[in-house]
Amino acid sequence: MPAQITMAFYTGIVLECQNCYQVCRWTDAAARQNCPSCGLDIGNWQALTDAIRTRLMPASERVKE
Repeated sequence: MPAQITMAFYTGIVLECQNCYQVCRWTDAAARQNCPSCGLDIGNWQALTDAIRTRLMPASERVKE
């Protein structure tokens, strides 16, 4: 019988840079609005911010279109 493990789910958002492909936390990029690894500005910052706020919003508060 295989050993048992427990798993944890974290609700934080993870981003992947499309230049260097480094994965980072949303909070790391949000501090400077650029990639913490390669330093390039995040060109789609506003669209990304809006999408993340929507995902983090409770389902009961989301606007139904």
